[in-house]
Amino acid sequence: MKKKDRNLLIVVLAVVVIFFAYQQGYFTNLNVTPPAQGGISVHTPVTFTLMDNVAGAAITTQNIIIYHNGLATETVQTDAHGQIATSLSYDSGEVLNCYVADGNAHYWTTVTLPKETQTQVDNNANMQVTINGYTAETYTGIVVCGSSSYATASSYNRTGGANATPTFSFDWNGVTNNKAMLAGSFDPLYNIQPQTMLFAVFNSTSIISTSGFDGSYIVGSSKVFYKTLNDNDFTYQTVGSTIVHSGSGAAVFALDTSSLPAVGTANCTMALYIFAYANAGYAINYSASGATATAYGPLAIQLLTETITLNNG
Repeated sequence: MKKKDRNLLIVVLAVVVIFFAYQQGYFTNLNVTPPAQGGISVHTPVTFTLMDNVAGAAITTQNIIIYHNGLATETVQTDAHGQIATSLSYDSGEVLNCYVADGNAHYWTTVTLPKETQTQVDNNANMQVTINGYTAETYTGIVVCGSSSYATASSYNRTGGANATPTFSFDWNGVTNNKAMLAGSFDPLYNIQPQTMLFAVFNSTSIISTSGFDGSYIVGSSKVFYKTLNDNDFTYQTVGSTIVHSGSGAAVFALDTSSLPAVGTANCTMALYIFAYANAGYAINYSASGATATAYGPLAIQLLTETITLNNG
């Protein structure tokens, strides 16, 4: 291609690009930045709506403590519709840690503040954020080994049909059909991830578990095993007539019983605890080995406990 023809082609292409840019509106106002895809960034108060994550009902008269950049900025309380507006304004895209202070249903949640539509901006609307919460539930439990069940204060005897490494199951179910969800959002104050956990506390450090636990630690003369459980196993939820989550479950583990004391001598006790909002690292640091819930996590709540004695016959 000759140099003259090449220069003409460049000019033509430049004209085409400018024409299409103009048609798309890029040159209509060079001093205004078009809104980012998905909405317009704003600086406004935030209206929170607190909803039961499973039942779909508003959670009323509950305090929400708002943390911004690690500092508590304000405390608000939901109204009869589960809503409340902040007194302070925040920016779209900012991350807020919110602590819902609701007795046995207290929990952390993290929200990223949204952008708004042009209509919301024109109407001076607050940013709208829904917090998925839950309603606390009550549970009952039983320890099962083979065909036998063991309630609190009962005794397991190795000669009663069990082998050297019996398998135990700690079973639970909700007392009612109230819908419940145990949320476990990150705790920014203690820098831990709360979880629903089983802790098995033995008054002997020689106890060995052959399966079913995530780890163990020793506190004085006690040995503690721990296991992370599935939050959904503590949720009762239906969709129409279909039960999605039954609110029941089981934690299964096996023990080496060779070191158990003989009947008539000192008993070996096995205390089983299930805590919501627990954390294994926190429990180890605080040497948790009993029923004091907050030793297993700063917001830990005891859901279930059973204690039985173990012996060799």
